[in-house]
Amino acid sequence: MDGDFAYFLKKMGPAIDKRQVPPSSIERYCGKLPDQLLTYWAEHGWCGYADGLFWNVNPQEYEPVLEAWIGDTPFIEQDAYHIIARGAFGDIFFWGEKTGPSLRIFAPGSYCIPALSKSIVADRDFRMRI
Repeated sequence: MDGDFAYFLKKMGPAIDKRQVPPSSIERYCGKLPDQLLTYWAEHGWCGYADGLFWNVNPQEYEPVLEAWIGDTPFIEQDAYHIIARGAFGDIFFWGEKTGPSLRIFAPGSYCIPALSKSIVADRDFRMRI
């Protein structure tokens, strides 16, 4: 386990409602999502933290959500996005294949929040750890 994830677990607590990630899902997202995220999935599964305040999710299950939020917006043309996490209060976290964590949704306010920088992510694993 890397130090960043150990710190995350220290602050967020143990995982709840863990689901094992099948190898086919890891293969599906290889090259699309950071290797670091795929390692987390393989080791820890899809699950919640902080008693359900934060969840990492199966992006395939959230494809309809992605389409509903950004399907008719200019965002869909900027990158190939995948939903990788959600919060208990309506935050949805996207990962762009080229731009990394460049988009977030705050559902209660109907806000789509782009990152300040839309540059191509050079070190995807580093961005995932932070």
